[in-house]
Amino acid sequence: RAGRRGLDPLGHAVVLWSPFVSFAEVATLASSRSFTLRSAFRPTANMAANLVRRYDEDSAVRLLNRSFAQYQADGSVVRLEHRLLERRADVVRLRAALPLEEAALREYRNAQRAAEAAAAPDAPQRRAIETAISRLAPGAVIAWGSKHGEDRRGFAVVVSVSQRRGGEVRVRALTPDRRLVSVRPEDLTDLPVALASVDLPRPYQPHERTFQQEVLRRLERVRMVERTPRQDRQGRDVDDAEPATAEDERAAPRDGAALWQKVNSHQLHKNPQREGALRVMARIERAEREILEMTRTIDGVADTVSRRFRRLVELLRRWGYLNGWALTDKGELLARCYNECDLLVVEALSAGLFDDLSGPELAAVACCITYEHRSRTAPPQFWLPSATTRERFRQLQQLAERLHGEEERAGLLATRLPDATFAAVAHAWASGGDLDEVLAEEELSGRDPRVA
Repeated sequence: RAGRRGLDPLGHAVVLWSPFVSFAEVATLASSRSFTLRSAFRPTANMAANLVRRYDEDSAVRLLNRSFAQYQADGSVVRLEHRLLERRADVVRLRAALPLEEAALREYRNAQRAAEAAAAPDAPQRRAIETAISRLAPGAVIAWGSKHGEDRRGFAVVVSVSQRRGGEVRVRALTPDRRLVSVRPEDLTDLPVALASVDLPRPYQPHERTFQQEVLRRLERVRMVERTPRQDRQGRDVDDAEPATAEDERAAPRDGAALWQKVNSHQLHKNPQREGALRVMARIERAEREILEMTRTIDGVADTVSRRFRRLVELLRRWGYLNGWALTDKGELLARCYNECDLLVVEALSAGLFDDLSGPELAAVACCITYEHRSRTAPPQFWLPSATTRERFRQLQQLAERLHGEEERAGLLATRLPDATFAAVAHAWASGGDLDEVLAEEELSGRDPRVA
């Protein structure tokens, strides 16, 4: 570990050997004077509980104020404020150089963007299909139309919804003739229609003949709703939507020809100074975005470590972890809980949300706290394997949302909400399923970062 600022004249570090990093690279990094360290330190609930246990209040605050994070905060605010003044001066200078009226330029540019967006008419429908597929749950009985020669009209039962690398959403569905088919957004001409829902048998083994036969037996007993919904341009069912208002009609996108006509008839369209003025406008907007980002960063950095710690202590008092400057029984439990979602874990334990569960059920519920979906695209629709796990997850969500709201109101970094995306996989593996087969259903590998 490194030396402590202000206490140790020398710091030591141990670098673990790796076949992918040479000794020369480690030596170069260690001797570099241009390598900038950025502190990611923030007080956590567990840290606060342990500081209360071991120190008096003044000593705990003094200790935090000697952290590297606080040292960086003090210096970075000055540098950011200097850059902020420079960028604000740039905006003033650029506005003075504009040869045309700014409001008219913004109006013209917005009209251009709207016309260009309308040039890709398939994009809204494709996004609507992707969204509809990602929201399907295992057990849903769906109907769809295919773009390809193979006749995929009719219906099938969804057995899994997975998200591949790159964000592609894919559905595996079982047809009445016991074919396990893969459905992708580009295969479809319109939105998949949910006709009904069946409970999938357990254990979850979609490639097994007995599993498939039981799904089809259950399908035979389900009464499906015949419906072919009309849809608006955003892919919503018109039959289910509220009647459109006059304001909605005015806001509805017009065809591309009408939008381009608006661009061509604009007062600036034939102005010879238009292109140069638009380039200056783009620079102004870029500088404004930088100013907004720097302002937010300054507000965050100026919020000192010790002030965040005091707000966290007040939150712990309200939730019954502290009595004055002493730990309660719940606080003692928090001091021994080392988890990113420490408060949520202790609250769930105190509420009995992990009690009276089977091993597989416990794995499914617990992974809702330990798993985090890190892809930039939305996670697929999750599936919980039993009524008990669904109820515990619902209670866990309610608890987390209440905690999340309290943390945000206190100006603290909020605990992330539970994520049940991996629950079915955890349940299947804990039920005795082969890991390779279980992960194959979700197109994951044992070292996939999404499994971590």
